[in-house]
Amino acid sequence: MVGLAVLLALLATRGLAARGRHRHGAKREQVRQAQQPAADAADEAPERHHAPQPSAALSASSPWASPEACEAFLKSVPGGSRKHAPGIASWNLAWFPDGAANGPSSTHLHDVPWLACAMAALDVQVLAVQEVVQHARGRAALLDLLQGLSERTHGDWKAELDECPDDGRQHVGFLYDATRVTLRELLVLGELNPGRSACDRRLRPGLGARLQWRDGPSLLAITVHLDSGQTARDYDNRQLSLKRLQVRARLLFKSSALPVLALGDFNTMGCERCEPKIAADAERDALRAPTDDARDAATPVLARLTAERDCTEYYHGHGSTLDHALWMQLPAAATSAALPRASVQGVCAELRCERLSRAQEPEALMHLSDHCPLLVDLPQPAHADLSSTAPHAAK
Repeated sequence: MVGLAVLLALLATRGLAARGRHRHGAKREQVRQAQQPAADAADEAPERHHAPQPSAALSASSPWASPEACEAFLKSVPGGSRKHAPGIASWNLAWFPDGAANGPSSTHLHDVPWLACAMAALDVQVLAVQEVVQHARGRAALLDLLQGLSERTHGDWKAELDECPDDGRQHVGFLYDATRVTLRELLVLGELNPGRSACDRRLRPGLGARLQWRDGPSLLAITVHLDSGQTARDYDNRQLSLKRLQVRARLLFKSSALPVLALGDFNTMGCERCEPKIAADAERDALRAPTDDARDAATPVLARLTAERDCTEYYHGHGSTLDHALWMQLPAAATSAALPRASVQGVCAELRCERLSRAQEPEALMHLSDHCPLLVDLPQPAHADLSSTAPHAAK
């Protein structure tokens, strides 16, 4: 039967040319083109391998239970689930749009309309994203996603991604609603790749941008995706990236006088093969405390915002914490009232990070992402004069 399915997929595949590099608007006919010929999903959501019913563990009205429930949820909150308050979320999209490294997955292909709906349900104006693939099929799917977001939010969603090669590797970037947020001075933080260059060894650079909310706050945001793995080299790579992130964030903070928010997949999974071993909790908790050279009141501190629900990803039914948001401002200004508030959303929040059997795993983990969005509610500081506080955008 597998051979028959592949044959049918080959017959169904159609390739259409896809556009451009990494700057995308919201208008595009839906196109999917496989690296290796596979099923053409056309304008439909991917085929489901479980009954398309809400999971028993999720509320039937949850936007994470099914595509239909998500669309119904959006209609029930016309003013937005957060009343359109300024916010940004980080979301690792797990090899978007294929769901796997080696071409379209038969079980984890992204449901692009559902993903657009789920993003709209977050009611944020900016998304820091990771694991976005930019081969021809990926570029087309991203345009579909932006169009779906724009239609559901009555906005104009755009994307900015790093400019590493379009050869099937993962990219980091920002999705933003241009009717509510101005994105300026995009900068590539090549030094966050622990290799010899921004795109070396198929690891990722950081990507930064100055964001100004309409009638709201402004800040410098950095999206990151650090090295994954539990070997000593993986762990050392992450520590090197974090050290360089701290240095760059301080430079940006001092040159702009704006707060800095670094968010993304930090892959805090510990080091099983180190001697002695380093627990994931220890690596994660180290993000909360300033380094030794950042303890005086005149030095800005980049430290983790804690979230009420800690897990941000499900792997084989177990919740783990890989995604974080780090906020930088002067220690003297870091009162609870001035700090942003982080919260885990999606399946992780609704299932309370409880262990799941294979049969209990909701379809959102397969057709949206096995990571969960991390939402940051932003404080409302005094407006900054963007024209006089430009950071140096060195690449």
